[in-house]
Amino acid sequence: MTPRIRPITPADALVLARLHAESWRSAYRGLFSDTFLDHEVHAERLQAWTERMTALAPADLGFIAEIDHGPVGFIFVRAAHDPAWGTLVDNLHVASGLRGQGLGRQLLATAMRELLSRGHRHPVWLWVFEQNEAARRVYARLGGREAERAVDRSFDGAERAKWRVVWQSPEALREACGVSASTMETNPS
Repeated sequence: MTPRIRPITPADALVLARLHAESWRSAYRGLFSDTFLDHEVHAERLQAWTERMTALAPADLGFIAEIDHGPVGFIFVRAAHDPAWGTLVDNLHVASGLRGQGLGRQLLATAMRELLSRGHRHPVWLWVFEQNEAARRVYARLGGREAERAVDRSFDGAERAKWRVVWQSPEALREACGVSASTMETNPS
């Protein structure tokens, strides 16, 4: 599978919301309520992505992965988001049927290459729910270090533990992804 990876645009809010909702439905069962996941998540994510896409900051960037039947994953990054921790990988989602096939690594590598091309050398970090053991294992294999545990109240009112996973630089994460430019098709337009 060689996906086409292209930059996100403000017109992609609906696609991002759909992919995000589907990802949460499959990965967060038991973490969020069934009622939320079965009936509310798409509307909530659509509102969130519509707002985000209409107010993109210059440092925000993202990419959508597509294969023949359409969009199958995306990444959204906020460059130099935190003065102490650096660049935030705010979202990384891959369709459930395609997880474990390297698509997440390809999206990460693409975003890290873009950060490097823009001159960003800050550390890179993300939050991962403590209960999301599969994602935590993936990030550990990619050299991510769990640097901080926090508990916060989510938009649904529940408290959840999460870990801040950190890489020393975009270059370190890109190299850990082990994805060369020849293994993917990137369309910059």
